[in-house]
Amino acid sequence: MSESTMKDWYTPIEVHTLKRWLIATIIVNLVLLIIDLLRTDDMNFIYGLTGCILLIALNRLFPEAEQRWRKDASLVLSGAIMALGVLRLASIEITLFNLWMQAWLIVPGAISLWWLSSRPVSAWATQKLSTHAIEYGLKRNHGLNQKYR
Repeated sequence: MSESTMKDWYTPIEVHTLKRWLIATIIVNLVLLIIDLLRTDDMNFIYGLTGCILLIALNRLFPEAEQRWRKDASLVLSGAIMALGVLRLASIEITLFNLWMQAWLIVPGAISLWWLSSRPVSAWATQKLSTHAIEYGLKRNHGLNQKYR
């Protein structure tokens, strides 16, 4: 396998996983907006709609190889999503259902922040990787994929 082919193939598994998981998160949050409409809670509906917009923006601005600005923008969006979920939770009565509802913003924001700031993603998004680093990353992805499959 040539070096350019390996570079094209390698993306940290965290990025692949988040891309797929965020689509489900966006869909669930759009469905949860219906509950805010039924509750006639305009402020929480606006918070929820903003959360959906931020999740979509995060999905569109995911890091790419050697594009630090996209990684930095993704980290800011992840923090904003998590903060918005906490703000939304603080503005309503705390019940088990409301905790579950807000977890659909808080947890994806926190996991995105954690995974996108991890060493493999940071190295991949901010610098030109050596062939050895790419080989290690591909091996790591394969090992994690087998472990959690």
